[in-house]
Amino acid sequence: MNRGNGDFVTIRCSDGDIRTRRSALQPYRALYEARSAFSGALSEIRLPHLPTSVAGQIVTWAERHMNDPGRSSFEPTQNVDVTLTPEDSNQLSSLDINTLLQVIQASDEYIILDLLSGACKRAAEVFENTDPMVLRRELFNGESGFSEEEEERLRHETEWIEEL
Repeated sequence: MNRGNGDFVTIRCSDGDIRTRRSALQPYRALYEARSAFSGALSEIRLPHLPTSVAGQIVTWAERHMNDPGRSSFEPTQNVDVTLTPEDSNQLSSLDINTLLQVIQASDEYIILDLLSGACKRAAEVFENTDPMVLRRELFNGESGFSEEEEERLRHETEWIEEL
């Protein structure tokens, strides 16, 4: 057995594999523990419900933050003070809305609270600055079921929400 391979773990996704340092995932206990729950192998994590685009975002985040002050193996991530770096902002800003929502879901599922917080902040910015019709098309692949008159009436009836 090659001693160098013990430092890495392979994440098997729905559409491919990703290799990363084992130490990068150790602070994220739920994700790290998935290695034995799904595959039985200590060097493999099976996440068949995630595409590599989402798992790759998690791995990139984990590798960038593995040496943050106060972070150690199996330490709850909510105890770690993480400030979004320019790299974090660039990473999250480059994602399309569907991938961003998948990252939010996966980071919630695997208790990656610092990534969850950053991704939610980015999603809030996207929702705040995007026309509802564009969001409807991108998220639901469709147009409104309302007529133009109904849309206008709904906008008028909900104007007060914008003021909050």
